[in-house]
Amino acid sequence: MMRTYRWLFATILALLAPACAAPEAPPPVQERITVLASWTGRERAQFDAMTKEFERAHGFRFRVDYQGTRALEQVLLADVQKGAPPDIAIVPSPAELQRYADAPLNQPRLVELPEAYDNESPQPYSRFWEWVQRLGKPEQRFAVVAKADLKSIVWYQRDGAPIRPPESWDDMLALARASGGWCLGMGAPPLSGWPGTDWIEDILLEKYGPADYAEFAQGRMHWTDERVKSAWQAWGEVLAGSRAGAPAALLTDFGDAGRGMFERPQRCSLDHGASFLKTEYQAQTRPDGSSLVAGEDFDYFRVPPEGRPSIVSADLAVMFKGTDGAKAFMQFLASTEGQSILAGDRGSSVYSINKNFRDSGLYAGRPGGVVDQRIAREISEADRLCFDASDLMPATMRSAFYRAVLEYVREPARLDEILKRLEAVRAQLAGPPPTEAWASFACVAP
Repeated sequence: MMRTYRWLFATILALLAPACAAPEAPPPVQERITVLASWTGRERAQFDAMTKEFERAHGFRFRVDYQGTRALEQVLLADVQKGAPPDIAIVPSPAELQRYADAPLNQPRLVELPEAYDNESPQPYSRFWEWVQRLGKPEQRFAVVAKADLKSIVWYQRDGAPIRPPESWDDMLALARASGGWCLGMGAPPLSGWPGTDWIEDILLEKYGPADYAEFAQGRMHWTDERVKSAWQAWGEVLAGSRAGAPAALLTDFGDAGRGMFERPQRCSLDHGASFLKTEYQAQTRPDGSSLVAGEDFDYFRVPPEGRPSIVSADLAVMFKGTDGAKAFMQFLASTEGQSILAGDRGSSVYSINKNFRDSGLYAGRPGGVVDQRIAREISEADRLCFDASDLMPATMRSAFYRAVLEYVREPARLDEILKRLEAVRAQLAGPPPTEAWASFACVAP
């Protein structure tokens, strides 16, 4: 009997052994890929979702180590100067990338990318975005645009049918005066002031066209030039038309400014801002507690006049180390699959430059997807685009521009003095020899 029990016990153990065995270990990671960026919140969450799919697709041979910082350009420069740059950096300023593309061969510099990174479409990008990803160098390719934003737009609280877009600058100012004034917020720590630079750039482009805009963005126009001064003065009209008063803009975060459109009574009626503000508005609620929806509760129109170029910005991924993992990650980021994941969050306002997405269900499935599709088409299709001018300036010039905006809001009578100081910075950076890089492009390639 005892032998029978021993035999039965041994049999049970043998049957249970496979179920109790340790799970099969994943294959060892062969290469870690460091990615330096400044994404937080939804953007970071979507990036993490994309990297997990990338790692799975490659059998976990690669592991992505995300390094987040708000002081992106300073951290990147310090790492490069130490000779230890990240494998990949995602930077919103082409001017910062220009310096690394042009660096001497004995210093860390950008690794050139293959010509075709998205083989699913022969021409996934417009001429403009091809030019941006080449950093203005026709024979080379350095960057993958991870995501893009449309600027040159004005948001408004929608009550029924959309409003008729104003046909001129004066018409737009008249609309603001009649409907409740401008929503203004200059706060954006640690880069407060950039919402004002967006205004000045739009005005300069509207008044003088893309050729003069490019001259300004590339540091070939003096800040004391009458064209620049007139753009600042025109922005002064906007500041004067703010119901809360210009000084209040210094205390208001750019993401909070537009909330005044949805208050009762309204504090303001028009908000000049980029496409990413859609996410901020969607966080507001209706009286019944449901979320606001683009195309129903709010909408946008283009800064007039119709037919002029729009200003865009973008986050550009570049590679400092041409390892197998870094190359594979850049290719995945540029692919339809990678871009779909980045833009796939229903609550996000991330847009791809890939023309394959312009009418896809990727945007239609979002709340307010009709508005998303309009924005995506303009970003991906149009060749009449110009890049954000301040992002094309060297870091020193860009920081001075931001500070100057805050000074002007505080004391507009000091405009001449402010512009002279900006011109002194430009002249010093212009050399000879140039001390910091200016981007070599601004609007669509010739």
